[in-house]
Amino acid sequence: MPKFYDWLKQLINDPAVEVVPNRAQGREPGAPSRIDTPMFRAFEAAQRAVFPDAITLPSMLTGATDNAQLRTKGAQAYGFGPIIDESEAAGGGGAHGDDERLKEASPYKEVEFIWRSVLPVVAAQ
Repeated sequence: MPKFYDWLKQLINDPAVEVVPNRAQGREPGAPSRIDTPMFRAFEAAQRAVFPDAITLPSMLTGATDNAQLRTKGAQAYGFGPIIDESEAAGGGGAHGDDERLKEASPYKEVEFIWRSVLPVVAAQ
């Protein structure tokens, strides 16, 4: 990291600007959520029902959610976002894109997915 700060100082090239590392403590990372839980299996079953040509994969995003805090407490926490198709994802649109939008059918598919995911887990308890 020191090389980065040296490079940044050179790039700015202004003696009036001081570049110092941020020494603030971040939150402790939690363990990743497991993929062998009833909830993850319910996600897989819902995915097969709603999107038969897709597979369920764990992923990591550059953003953040409240799931990080839940995982530090030992909770299995999963998240998924608005449903978009490959052409939308490749085109830079969709949620938080430069042309933020969702297809009209996307919220309905997401509600169906959530319903099919949560119902079997809750019913089993």
